[in-house]
Amino acid sequence: LNRRLEEHSLPPVQMSRFRPNFVLSGLPAHAEDEWLEIRLGEVALCVERPCTRCSTVLVDQEAGRSDDVNWLSKVLAKYRLSGPDKNYGGFDLQGTKFGIYCTPLNSGVVHETDEVVVVRRKTKRPRGSR
Repeated sequence: LNRRLEEHSLPPVQMSRFRPNFVLSGLPAHAEDEWLEIRLGEVALCVERPCTRCSTVLVDQEAGRSDDVNWLSKVLAKYRLSGPDKNYGGFDLQGTKFGIYCTPLNSGVVHETDEVVVVRRKTKRPRGSR
């Protein structure tokens, strides 16, 4: 996102704007789009659906005011706007998506150095199948 904002001569945004519980590094951008179940440390997580973003991410938490430019629609929506994904049982919405909602399937410990393990990912249908 920040690379794309820079391409539009807009300032970068901090990850905290998206209010994440976990931030993963060392993965391709938007790798989470294909996940249905993952493991972080001892914890298995079910991917419930992508995060459809509202204008709350436009608020600078330190300044307490909204950005001068609506980068959510001008930049992020240009490449992250999509319709509902049927893989999520009707719980996904149309909108600008960035990140995922997960539900833990068990209790356990996650360490900062733990790597994500993809347990189950979406299956891709062959072309022409229904």
